[in-house]
Amino acid sequence: MIKKTDICAVITTFQPNESLMANLLKINQQVGCIIVVDDTGTILSENIYINEIPNLIYINNERNRGIAFSLNSGVQKAIEAGFQWVLTLDDDTVIDDDYLKQISLFYAKTEIDRIGLVSCSREGQHINDVQIKRNLITSGCIFNTKVFLESGGFKEEMFIDLVDFDFCTRVRSSGYNLIQLPFIGMQHKVGNSKVKSILGLSIIVYHHLPFRLYYQVRNPFLFFKYNYKSDFLLSGYLLLNPVKILMKAILFEEQKLIRLKYIFKAFKDVILSKVGKLDE
Repeated sequence: MIKKTDICAVITTFQPNESLMANLLKINQQVGCIIVVDDTGTILSENIYINEIPNLIYINNERNRGIAFSLNSGVQKAIEAGFQWVLTLDDDTVIDDDYLKQISLFYAKTEIDRIGLVSCSREGQHINDVQIKRNLITSGCIFNTKVFLESGGFKEEMFIDLVDFDFCTRVRSSGYNLIQLPFIGMQHKVGNSKVKSILGLSIIVYHHLPFRLYYQVRNPFLFFKYNYKSDFLLSGYLLLNPVKILMKAILFEEQKLIRLKYIFKAFKDVILSKVGKLDE
């Protein structure tokens, strides 16, 4: 069994809303420590009374460094504090009261070898049994710090978008399995998603902020560059994303001109081999 005192929750946040405080209080009941990495460049404690939560460490990025940098900073701090296990979460992910209990029970009885990442299912997902997955979203994953170190952490050049897929691919390349449990244990929303219909096909449109399209178009090319040798099929499949994003922006989304601006800047920066944060 994994003990509560062995687990540190690493929560990355960017311009959090009022729900963060309630999430922190809920998570605090299940872990030995919480590390909040604030990537907004403001002092979060002024807004959510962070000092009222015991066993909480606050890291403030003086400028926006991206989710990969924030995750690496949080996990490294957890390692320095002596924790063997890390739970990574987005600030708006709500986990069930038994989330980590379910994962601990799984570890206690499983016969699966070399487990890298484990996550419970999220609301809207329905599986009947434990599954070995190709990818998991970062939010809700628990892993041993040894897996993080062996896999090289999160790729900071990608900044945001496909950071989780890249990490999962390298975890698998290191010989570990990714596990999803059938227990519905969290609520996690991706963008302001809506289902649209065209020619009888249902298409999910996420309505992310326009600047996100830059990373969503650029990063599949970075993913291919970094991972084509270890997972050529996934790397090639993700290269379809830029085309899908371009078509959705034209057909379904508002602010079309500014969205197209970010999309075409992404294509330009792919040619220029630009990585890291978008240069406005």
